[in-house]
Amino acid sequence: MLRQFTVRNFKCYGKEGATFDLSRITFIYGNNSVGKSSFLEALEILDRAQRNNRGIVIRSDGFKNGQITAEDEWSLKCSDSKGKTYDWVLSTNNESQWLLVDRATSERVLESLYSKCIPSINHIRAGEMSKKTKSGFEALAAGLENGQDENDILTQEEMVDINEMFKKLNVKYSCAVDDTLTDLDFDMQNLTVSKVGAGIRGIYRHLKALAKWKTGLLLLEEPEANVNEGQLQKLAQLLVMVAMARSEKDATAQLVVECHSEHVMLEVMKMVASGRLQCRDVSIIYVVKEDSGARPVKCNIDSEGTLDRWPAEGGFFGARKRILFGGDVQYDR
Repeated sequence: MLRQFTVRNFKCYGKEGATFDLSRITFIYGNNSVGKSSFLEALEILDRAQRNNRGIVIRSDGFKNGQITAEDEWSLKCSDSKGKTYDWVLSTNNESQWLLVDRATSERVLESLYSKCIPSINHIRAGEMSKKTKSGFEALAAGLENGQDENDILTQEEMVDINEMFKKLNVKYSCAVDDTLTDLDFDMQNLTVSKVGAGIRGIYRHLKALAKWKTGLLLLEEPEANVNEGQLQKLAQLLVMVAMARSEKDATAQLVVECHSEHVMLEVMKMVASGRLQCRDVSIIYVVKEDSGARPVKCNIDSEGTLDRWPAEGGFFGARKRILFGGDVQYDR
């Protein structure tokens, strides 16, 4: 399980570094273009390098200041399924590459050891659809141009899971083979995902990711997009309950959600207050951008579901008070 991740000199993250403390479920909030998606991309770059590039991180356009220096150090703290903890750091081995090494011993971390802590990362980006082989617009919308990924094909069990989640969200669709949907209200069958509305497309691709998620990190960007207010409460409950069920079966299963919805956060607070979610199992992070770079601020939540702060200039908690009651609102920085 990944417990902490620090990133320096990547996109909007400066040389002082930004440290994210993660739990079983982590919600990341913040204004647009402050670095939420960049943090998720950093995780994905690290994971891809460790698995697909023999542990070598190649410098890309996202990194700053020319050649790699010690200021670019990234680090992660994690534990395996037995609870043994590790403290690793990306260390420069020459002017163009990094290696992941153990901070204490300076020994390189092998992929097999890394996989015991983070078995996989699946990143569902905002605005993308489920993959499916189609031509023209449908291929573009599906995000896949040359053939269908075998890992994207749904099993019968996964389709059952998706349909159960549809019911919990009160969405009147069902999922069939080959990424087709049935509109239950109008008995319209064999609808490709690209032919349904944006809200249902978004819900479907996130439910599909949840159904396929068994272990490792699942990164979701804006699952609330285009979802009506009446369903956001149910969506928040679903995300939390699926995440807790997965982590009970596999200690390395973690959910990270980039979100903008007040409805989702209020429901998480209610679930903690009611005892359905333990405060130790959820991290709430608000990202702010400063002159020195992006900075994550952890918002602690107690057993009564109360946040100790919400450090947002114009953020929804402060904005709600201002809209309802007028006047200026002071924000905790």
